[in-house]
Amino acid sequence: MNHEIEIKPMMTADIPSVCTVWKQSGLVISDYEREQYELQTLMAANPTMCLIATAEKQIIGTIIGANNGRRVWIYHLAVLPDWQGKGVGSLLLSKVEEKATQQGATKLLLGVGLSNLKVVPFYEKQGYSVMNDMVLFQKMLPWKGGEHT
Repeated sequence: MNHEIEIKPMMTADIPSVCTVWKQSGLVISDYEREQYELQTLMAANPTMCLIATAEKQIIGTIIGANNGRRVWIYHLAVLPDWQGKGVGSLLLSKVEEKATQQGATKLLLGVGLSNLKVVPFYEKQGYSVMNDMVLFQKMLPWKGGEHT
C-alpha cells in the first residue's frame, strides 16, 4: 500500500466511522450513544488533539488527546487491522505529542486494557514506559441514553 495518509481534526460527522474503526481494531467501547456524547464533549474541549488518519477518503485511524491543563491523556488510539504496522499509529501519536508540547503539557498518560496487551511493545517503541507508582481506578456514572446524570 502506497497511499497518502492525512492526519486531520476529528469532526462530528466522523463519529460513526470512528466507532467502526474502534470496533474493527478490537477496542472495547460503550454503547454508541454514550460514545457519541463523550466523543463530542472531548472534541469540543480538545479540538486540536482529537484526530483521524485518512487514506483514500476513508478513516483508517483515530486518537483522542485530552488536556486537563497539566497532563494529556491519550484515548482510543486505533488503526484498522489492514493498516497496522504501517506507521499510522506512530503518526497519530506524534501529532498529539506535538500539540501537547505546544500547549505546555509536561506528561502524557495512557492506559492499555488487559484484553489488549499486544499493543504494549508499540508504546514502548514510541518511548512510553509502564508506570509502577500508580493504580488506575474508575467509577461509572449513571447513563440514561442521551441524558447524562
